[in-house]
Amino acid sequence: MKVIARCQKRYRNLPIKDKLRLIIMFAVSTSLLIACAAVLGYDQLASRDELRNNLEVTADIIGHNSTAALTFRDQPAAEELLSGLRAKPRVASAFLYSEDGRPFASFRRDQRSRTVAPPVRPAESRFAHYQLTVYKDILLNGQQIGTVYLEYDVQELRDRLLRFGGIVLAILLSTLLPATGLSSRLQRVVSAPIAHLAEVAKTISERQNYSVRASKQADDELGALTDTFNGMLSEIESRDAELHKHRDRLEQQVAARTAELVEARDRAEAASRAKSEFLANMSHEIRTPMNGVLGMTELVLDTDLTADQRECLNTVKISADSLLIVINDILDFSKIEAGRLDLDPVHFNLRDNLEEAVKALALRAHRKNLELLLDVGPEVPDYIVGDPLRLRQVITNLVGNAIKFTEGGEVALVVARESPTGDGLRLHFSVRDTGIGIPPNKQELIFEAFSQADGSTTRRFGGTGLGLTISSRLVKMMHGRLWVESKPGQGSTFHFTACFGVVARSAQPASPDESCLAGTPVLVVDDNSTNRRILTEMLWRWKMKPASAASGLEALSMLRRASERGDHFELVVTDCVMPDMDGFDLAARIRDSPHLTDAVVMMLTSGERREDVARCREFGIRAHLTKPVRRAELRTAIISALSGRGSCEQDEDAVIVPASQSAPVVTQRSKMRVLVAEDNAVNRRVALRILEKEGHTVVLASNGKEALEALDMHVFDAILMDVQMPEMGGFEATAAIREKEKGGNVHVPIIALTAHAMSGDRELCLAAGMDDYMSKPIRARVLLDLLEKYYRKPEPSGLIPI
Repeated sequence: MKVIARCQKRYRNLPIKDKLRLIIMFAVSTSLLIACAAVLGYDQLASRDELRNNLEVTADIIGHNSTAALTFRDQPAAEELLSGLRAKPRVASAFLYSEDGRPFASFRRDQRSRTVAPPVRPAESRFAHYQLTVYKDILLNGQQIGTVYLEYDVQELRDRLLRFGGIVLAILLSTLLPATGLSSRLQRVVSAPIAHLAEVAKTISERQNYSVRASKQADDELGALTDTFNGMLSEIESRDAELHKHRDRLEQQVAARTAELVEARDRAEAASRAKSEFLANMSHEIRTPMNGVLGMTELVLDTDLTADQRECLNTVKISADSLLIVINDILDFSKIEAGRLDLDPVHFNLRDNLEEAVKALALRAHRKNLELLLDVGPEVPDYIVGDPLRLRQVITNLVGNAIKFTEGGEVALVVARESPTGDGLRLHFSVRDTGIGIPPNKQELIFEAFSQADGSTTRRFGGTGLGLTISSRLVKMMHGRLWVESKPGQGSTFHFTACFGVVARSAQPASPDESCLAGTPVLVVDDNSTNRRILTEMLWRWKMKPASAASGLEALSMLRRASERGDHFELVVTDCVMPDMDGFDLAARIRDSPHLTDAVVMMLTSGERREDVARCREFGIRAHLTKPVRRAELRTAIISALSGRGSCEQDEDAVIVPASQSAPVVTQRSKMRVLVAEDNAVNRRVALRILEKEGHTVVLASNGKEALEALDMHVFDAILMDVQMPEMGGFEATAAIREKEKGGNVHVPIIALTAHAMSGDRELCLAAGMDDYMSKPIRARVLLDLLEKYYRKPEPSGLIPI
């Protein structure tokens, strides 16, 4: 097949004259071969029939002459009769058979041959193995008295075939030469006009000269093709002339249009720059007074206040936070529309990030008596590569909306691994609530900017309508999609997928030692089935032995049965608010039962009440955690609560974790010397109060020039530097400080403290030589943690300490 394919390819690539020549030669040769084959076949058939007839006649003669010998059993006479066949050189052997089928007489041309007489057959003749054999019955008065067998060598047929084949070959060879010459002349009639057309087309293609014409050589189909080709060239020539005219006009129009577009582009870029500058200035101007409102409110809330005063200030703080969310949404949407919002992928702990995001919303959920749940599947890795801030923004928006539109029941965030994506992974997030639901005709509308499911003036729920739009754009940037499933009155589930990078195990921090928890029997008591499942799965991962109860009464029953078996529960993790018997009642019953007092009780609550800590001490509860409980918090609390039992040893005998605690608290912060460079008097006062309240020593400067003068007089552990200030801005002051530090061993950390919160502002601050960045309004806890990060021990210096 490959040989045939190669031959076909070579034939297709031959010039047309060679193809025509080969066609003619192939047709002539094929015709001759068919004719000669027919004649040869006829000759062979005729010769075979002639030989058969002759041999059958010879057999009849021998049979007629041998009747007497067979009748009288005269074998010598029969042998003599058969010996007469020597006159026929092609007869190889002959046999006479008696009536009973036995050989009676034989003839062999080769006397040395011991050919065995073949068995008797009915009368027949046939060709086989270049031999003709004939069987003839010998009859006497109509009765068979024997059989004659003749074997004839048909070599002459083969010789005749070879002679005839030679003649055929000679005829073919003798006809090829004139056929070749004749085909060469005949093919020119067809190939010459075609070759001429091809040459003209090649000339036109190379020279782009459409005035060339092909010469017509006959009035046949090729002549018609030539006329059509020349007509086509005339049409192309006229169109080419028109095209040149249009091209000249188009070039003029394009040049004019290009000038207009350049002018329009310059105007658009100027408008975009103006918009960006306006957004940056708006961000700065809004965040600066917001910093004063939030900062001072937080400071006042930390003082002794009456209940009414605290309620009013909490209202102020909540309102300011809501206003800040609106501002951030508008700025984010503006950045997205301007194409200036980028992701910043880093390694981060996914579970910690989700727990912090959900924990920040816990207070809002608890105020509405909602269960707030976080369920991260065991197949989801702890550490991934992505933008934790933008992921947290999407989670906060979706969970916050679920809490807003849910009056009772639960809100759950579920995370599962969907499928691997090459070198990364795809995660599936779903936020499920039992709220009011969304009508089908509104489910697409809510993802549009400034749109809400209820946009009437009598709507119950506020908002800008930008949250879902921003979330959808962010999810799309993470190579995922956001959609909703909802039924009015039954709740909603918002789904989104996102792609992340995988962190190699060698780059992940070492896992905490949980071996001391292995094998510890634990009883989980919660009326919410989802909460029970999440807690039970978490405890199983630590190789503990959890059991669950749906109520306080069921828990007491399980505790008693375990005590009777001698298989005590060492730890009881109970919800605070449950029907019939709450967590404190359960703790009291455990305390008052002598055979149950060995169990250590931990309390999980969905609310935050100050009196709960005192009640925990009263009932001997070793830890008090706010739901949704963080994994690290629960593990630390369990280890602390079980201190003194088995391998879980701690210095303290008991630990009470405050309900409001969502992160480890630094009990003793390092005292630092801080320079605050800020032109706004309110912001300077906020920073001063926050820092002095923690025991830090603070020096104030109203611009970069004053900051440089203060640095010449004092030694500082850190500098909080505003970016936009009169006389000398933050960037210029930072450059001057870094210039002075060259050649020395001192590097003062500079933290940008600015109201600029647009995309790229952080990068600008770091590129200017600053060490970190914090946008206004100032959050006291964030600021203090940031300063602690850059704390360094004081070094000896000739400068005056402050």
